[in-house]
Amino acid sequence: MSARSEPPDYENEAIVKRNRLPPRAYWIPPDALLLDGVWDFHYAKCVIEAPDPPSPDVAPNTTSGDSSIPDSEPEPAPAWTSITVPGHWQLQGHGHPHYTNIDFPFPVAPPRVPSENTTGTYRRRFRVPSAWAADAQVRLRFDGVDSAFHVWVNGVLVGYSQGSRNAAEFDVSGAVRRRGEEEVWVRVYRWCDGSYLEDQDMWWLSGIFRDVHLIAFPREARIEDFFASTELDNGGSKVPVKATLKIALTLTLYHDVIITASLTHPSLSAPITTKVGLYTGVKSHHLTLPVRAPHLWTAETPHLYTLTLTLSAPLSQPLQTITHPIGLRTVSLHNNLISINNTPIHLRGVNHHDHNPDRGRAVSAADIRTDILLMKAHNINALRCSHYPPHPSLPTLASELGLYLIDEADLECHGFSSTGSTPESWTSNNPAWRPAYVDRMAQLVARDKNASSVIIWSLGNESFLGANHGHMAALARKMDPTRLIHYEPDKDLKYADIRSDMYLSPAALLAQAQGPGPPIILCEFAHAMGNAPGGLMAYIHAFRASPRLQGGFIWEWASHGLWVPGDPSKPGCEREGYYAYGGEFGDQPNDGDFVIDGLCTSAHAPGPGLAEVNKAYAPVRIKIDEESLRIHIINEHDFQDLSYLSGSWSLAVVAPPSAARQYDTGVLHFPPLVPGASATLPFALHTFTFPPHTWLTVSLATNKVTPWASAGHEVACAQALLPFVPAAHVPPALPAPNDITLSTSRSTFTVTTPISTLIFSRRFGALSAWTANGTELLAAPSSVPNVRVSLTRPATSNDTHGGDAAYFASYGIGAMQTRVQSFTAARCAAGIMLVAETDLAPPVRAWGVRCGVTYTVGLTGLGVGVKMEPSGREEKPAWVPRCGIEVRLRDRAGAGGEDMRVEYAGWGPGSAYADRWLGARMGVWRHTVRDMDGALEYEVPQEGGNRLAVKWVRVGGVEVRRMQGEDGGVRDEEWGFAFQVSRYNDADVDAAKHPRDLVPVPGVVRLRVDDVGSGVGTGACGPGVAEETRVWVNELREFRFWMEVG
Repeated sequence: MSARSEPPDYENEAIVKRNRLPPRAYWIPPDALLLDGVWDFHYAKCVIEAPDPPSPDVAPNTTSGDSSIPDSEPEPAPAWTSITVPGHWQLQGHGHPHYTNIDFPFPVAPPRVPSENTTGTYRRRFRVPSAWAADAQVRLRFDGVDSAFHVWVNGVLVGYSQGSRNAAEFDVSGAVRRRGEEEVWVRVYRWCDGSYLEDQDMWWLSGIFRDVHLIAFPREARIEDFFASTELDNGGSKVPVKATLKIALTLTLYHDVIITASLTHPSLSAPITTKVGLYTGVKSHHLTLPVRAPHLWTAETPHLYTLTLTLSAPLSQPLQTITHPIGLRTVSLHNNLISINNTPIHLRGVNHHDHNPDRGRAVSAADIRTDILLMKAHNINALRCSHYPPHPSLPTLASELGLYLIDEADLECHGFSSTGSTPESWTSNNPAWRPAYVDRMAQLVARDKNASSVIIWSLGNESFLGANHGHMAALARKMDPTRLIHYEPDKDLKYADIRSDMYLSPAALLAQAQGPGPPIILCEFAHAMGNAPGGLMAYIHAFRASPRLQGGFIWEWASHGLWVPGDPSKPGCEREGYYAYGGEFGDQPNDGDFVIDGLCTSAHAPGPGLAEVNKAYAPVRIKIDEESLRIHIINEHDFQDLSYLSGSWSLAVVAPPSAARQYDTGVLHFPPLVPGASATLPFALHTFTFPPHTWLTVSLATNKVTPWASAGHEVACAQALLPFVPAAHVPPALPAPNDITLSTSRSTFTVTTPISTLIFSRRFGALSAWTANGTELLAAPSSVPNVRVSLTRPATSNDTHGGDAAYFASYGIGAMQTRVQSFTAARCAAGIMLVAETDLAPPVRAWGVRCGVTYTVGLTGLGVGVKMEPSGREEKPAWVPRCGIEVRLRDRAGAGGEDMRVEYAGWGPGSAYADRWLGARMGVWRHTVRDMDGALEYEVPQEGGNRLAVKWVRVGGVEVRRMQGEDGGVRDEEWGFAFQVSRYNDADVDAAKHPRDLVPVPGVVRLRVDDVGSGVGTGACGPGVAEETRVWVNELREFRFWMEVG
């Protein structure tokens, strides 16, 4: 290779393209050949080992050669294999994926990249369709190649491009032969100078990962590009649709051409049409189509018109036809608020990465449609494309189905923050990088400018603030003055129109919104990593409190795990597949499981957090006054009335178990409230006397099929415990003296009733065995007591990344040991009472909790009462994860595979916590232990599976409920207690990387019964557990549970 002074294209920040056609609006013409499928592939460890294309056999009359491509000496024939396009080579056996959140995975020396720059060479043969016009302009289009590439056709170098999530289109008319087979070569570089601008908290994956098309345009007369925009008159009764066309006319065959523009819609009796004749030399033209009584587009009412542009020669067939859906709407800062059609909107959004667990970012339109339908079904109305232009189908599908988009430039250089105090100086404020910044903005706006769903352009993400952002904003406003500009680091709105923040607490957000000012959104909040998001409703309250707070975008929609299949030939857990995260492919440095952070799983199935979002984001609020039995309905839509919904109610008794049933249902009639309106409805059955523990459920559901849901899909619901007069407490009949007996040995107390034998360990001061009707209910005795007081739980991802796990570990909360001070037994009025005075304390530390545990054995069961008081000379933790007891039940899963059943009355069907319970509802639920096992609820094992507001639970032959107080009342009737079941130890859950790593404790099902439990927060990135949902050590209280054979 000869020496070159000029850097190669992929290390030259001034070169972002060679011979690439100007970017244009996305549409694929009818004359198109999709080149997806199996390509030949060569994988090289560095650029100089990549094969060269064969010499051209036609003159390169469309391009000059690229002198930055190094000369090559003859090499042995390269080894070729095959690869699927679209796809990433790291997911097809070449190299490995690499995940980082912030740091660059290579030395920071822009624009230089590592010499070991793995390079993939793609090769495919094709034929130009014979049906295409012989003089057609033939283009080769790539919708996404990571990170940069050169392309040859029949040995002719036709161009270069970088900007991984941006399209590249090349005129290859002079390189194709239009006879027989043609050959395209694409040399793709893993790293280029543009990689410094693509550090977007995701997997680093390379290759041709979006569609490749060969397309034909008319040569002499064609529409190169178009931009359709709308304006509203004062009343919105007339909307002019303005189409700006870029035109290429040489017209050697024709004197003139005619352009016809038309709009169609089901509401129009005839198309709205206009025609114009154009002559050689015209490069652009503006058309206007006035629409009277328009159906305006919003995310709630996504009405779309069809715009058809036809270019034809006189007395001939059309030369070109373009069809595109258009929504009639405007975007503005009306009254200084983000407004659609002059009406302020509320953004109930999520951040969305393109992701498929098998194909990485090589997603399909079907993948995108599935995501959007699931979003719509969960009351999400907005999406931030994080942090790059998405798959090209997404803006169109969002326009069709109804979502607002923040469309973001392919720009993030967060990794520079690890290099010093002026990270913006590297690229954002460096004039040498202006072409790269501006090009990325031009590509974004050009491609998606006709998507009605796109209401805001974003200048990128976490790239500091520099002059190059100003150039991006200026270009965006020049290309498209109809939309707003967003950029989160621009707090003073130097270039942006909207104040944007990340992960502020609700209190800080409210403080930010005091007084007049620009609109405020949270472009990221409520970090949904693992067992999360906690505290979401506090944000909703804040959004409602100030007009300036116009909503936000939860981070994020789905986790990014990559599926690694199991190996059936291997034993144990290696037979099972798992979703991998950072560090599991030998990728260093990495950010571990920080990529497992979505409301949906890596398979894009709803996770527990999505139910929370569904309820918090509901556009209709229902409130039930339990005393007056009045139902308040508030329409929080911005545009849509409630005529699309029907109401229903139901009554159900949830306790005691013998009485649990749904006993009445009916229709709820309500007016079709307009946006912002409310109504108060009397409940028709208010004269009834309700049985104890009766819950009223009110539901509003769609009354017809919509594009995103079937009829009967629930949009909003509410519940209330109806008032009742508690029955007078009747003390239980005292058993005959001989019905319950007590015997004592050196190591045990044994209590015998007509149906049970209970053995208490004097070593542990706790119950160790319980046999009922000949069946062992508890696990076999071991070194761990079968009933014990507990303050700990496995860490959540928020605990681990937010610091709470380290806090708890510093106080030894997960390693608490029991010291028995005394254990006595005596007869009492109800039967036998055993009292254990114990200290619960960690090793090394000098603090603990003094526990008085009282066991009361009655004729039908066992009461467990606990009094707790902090003790010790050393500083104590301020708060703990939970407070309750743990019961080790005998695992009675059948040999035939049938699992133990769990039945309970409480919030369900999914898990709930003190700050994450909105998505649950009161009812009687039936599951298996495996279905409810908290350790298996997430892709990264952690605390999970908790049920809240429980009235009673039955599992493993044991029924548990709150123990009646001395006055006969039941404390916390509405909230009940909490429980969780699991076959795994807490320490094993904390240590496991994937569910397949977990090994169940033999013969044991752990039943955790809690008086109180802390919330989960969003501390991995944002506020931790709110003070009001923490279990404070100084507020530990007495609690009692009753267990009986069930």
